Amino acid sequence: MAKLESTVSSVDYRRGILSELSSILEVAVDAKRLARNPMHAKSVRWPKAPRER
Repeated sequence: MAKLESTVSSVDYRRGILSELSSILEVAVDAKRLARNPMHAKSVRWPKAPRER
């Protein structure tokens, strides 16, 4: 997360990257390659969406 924050300035773009990664990992869970999606862990902190649009 720290590397992503330091290289990608847009919060929306970071959230999009994490969303895509989570989708890929969900497919791995469905295919029984992973027991669970690590992106759903409580320790994973997604960037907060900006309040202004």
